[in-house]
Amino acid sequence: CYTATGLEMHSVGDRVDVDGNHGTVRFVGEVPPTSGQWIGVEWDDESRGKHDGMHEGQRYFKVTNPNGASFVRPKKVTVPCSFIEALERKYCLLSNEDKETVLVDGNQRQIQVVSIGTEKLFQKQSQLHSITEVFLQGYPIKCPGTNIESVCSQIQVLDLSMTLISEWEAVRSLSAALPRLRSLNISKNRFSVSKDKRTETPFPSLEELFLNETYLNLEDITNICKEMPCLKAIHLCGNKIQSIRDQLKLPNTIELINLSNNHLTWQGLGCGELPKLETLLLSHNEIQAISCIENLYKTLRTLSVSSNMLDSWQSVDILEKFSSLVDLKIRYNPLFSSSQALHARQLVIARLPGLERLNGTNVNARERIASERHLIKFYAQEYYEAKVRNELEGFYQRVPIFLRLVKSHGYPETPSSEVSPIKAGFASLECISASRSITIQVPQSLKIGRLRQILKAKQFLNGDSGANLMLSDESHTFQLEDDLEELSRFGLRTGKIQVQTEV
Repeated sequence: CYTATGLEMHSVGDRVDVDGNHGTVRFVGEVPPTSGQWIGVEWDDESRGKHDGMHEGQRYFKVTNPNGASFVRPKKVTVPCSFIEALERKYCLLSNEDKETVLVDGNQRQIQVVSIGTEKLFQKQSQLHSITEVFLQGYPIKCPGTNIESVCSQIQVLDLSMTLISEWEAVRSLSAALPRLRSLNISKNRFSVSKDKRTETPFPSLEELFLNETYLNLEDITNICKEMPCLKAIHLCGNKIQSIRDQLKLPNTIELINLSNNHLTWQGLGCGELPKLETLLLSHNEIQAISCIENLYKTLRTLSVSSNMLDSWQSVDILEKFSSLVDLKIRYNPLFSSSQALHARQLVIARLPGLERLNGTNVNARERIASERHLIKFYAQEYYEAKVRNELEGFYQRVPIFLRLVKSHGYPETPSSEVSPIKAGFASLECISASRSITIQVPQSLKIGRLRQILKAKQFLNGDSGANLMLSDESHTFQLEDDLEELSRFGLRTGKIQVQTEV
């Protein structure tokens, strides 16, 4: 690593930090007609640049985005450091007398350096020797440094996100000196991965790996994971992944996969036999429908498909085949933007008998019974119409849970009519939390967002105005998710509403 500025410290492929903006060096040299040396940088933030590597008709380098690159002077680039140096900067307490100012180049740039005696050096190393969690996100770390194992071998959790590491070999070398390392975050770095086959295991104890926004290809991710025999959780968010089917191979120790904020469809899933997989996070993707995937539905306990493109109840019905599923997040999908959105929580709960938690809120026995009865009433009209037309088989295919529920709760005697909204005027809301209750009178036209503000003003909600609100009467329960909805749209048959809050 480098401890002084100068053009010799930069080479093509290096990672650099310029005023907090990260990029990759694509060119080093002169750019006529100006004098002096320049560094051509391809920015991580493509909107940061001015061109694609061409200046006044001369091609110096090439980047994909037409405005993804710039030329900068070497003196603008942050001086990189080693892991050990960054560790000491953040976690060692140094007094002013330990520091002195020196000139580092011909431009009269000054930095503070540490000058300490043997006794203070011993105290400093003692501080680092016992540390178990290290967070160095954003530090200009370029290489591991020396004597890592003798200085800080107890580290178990390490965050090196958004540093200047440009090669996976540097991460491998660092981890080999940290035998107790369990969790490693190397997100928001751009680095190359050597294709050389390795016999050693540089990550013997690693259980959790974060590779968010690294834009690695699936082959490189597979090779990285091969070096981690104990890996349980991997995070691959924001990597523009479109499919992992038959491309991503993960160790059979994996229990959690986080693929949020990508471009996946359900058909693009599937990465081999994963007998211990329990949690799959797929929010903010492009999933339009859910189907059953072999080797996935047997063990999966937690699934997040919020903020996707699900538009059919068949995608919810198929989840009943996921026999171990107990925790589901499925909000912010087109399916729930229709008129059925008002009843969405109850309809999901009724369709999935084994569900214990939905959208972050527990499902209790009372809510389950109310939800199952609500589904029967909700589909009663459609059921009787299908019965008259002798089309019950098709109805049961569309609502497969209906037949099972009526065996427990009975058939509706007559077709259910649309539930009437609350009559015009004010509604009485009994607001209940774990510690107290209040009753307020509000107009039916009140929006949910305004209701949150009122409860916060009355100190019924704490500073988090985004707490979950559950609205119910004697036979219906709804989760108030859309702050733009009015209370009158919930079709309750009485004017008294009970709101339960969970902060």
